[in-house]
Amino acid sequence: MKWLFGLRCQEELPPVDGTMQDAAMHPSPGALMVIALIIAVTIALTVRSRRKRTAALAPQWQAFQQHRSSGQGQLLKVTRVYQHGRRGSKAVVTWCDTGRQQDAWFWNWHVPAGAYLRLQRLRAA
Repeated sequence: MKWLFGLRCQEELPPVDGTMQDAAMHPSPGALMVIALIIAVTIALTVRSRRKRTAALAPQWQAFQQHRSSGQGQLLKVTRVYQHGRRGSKAVVTWCDTGRQQDAWFWNWHVPAGAYLRLQRLRAA
């Protein structure tokens, strides 16, 4: 025994053989398989949800195109959102028919960039 700062310490350290350090540094094959399984399931669920979303959005896009070709209204694309407020958002929109851009205020709505909007004309009563 040796005294260091008033504490008794052992002079000899236990022998270090390479197998003890290697086992502590590398995960077991079972742990690697569990990690690989978790990653595979995550990827599969992500791909599946994207496919479902694409399948759900396709009919909406077709309806947008039909509405646009019928001449009943206008189609806008939100190009850029530059301000989010408590009561809405400000954005730059592009008219799909003419390509003209302008600012727009969306009252009580936080519109995402890249969204398409269908505008209909109001008929007088």
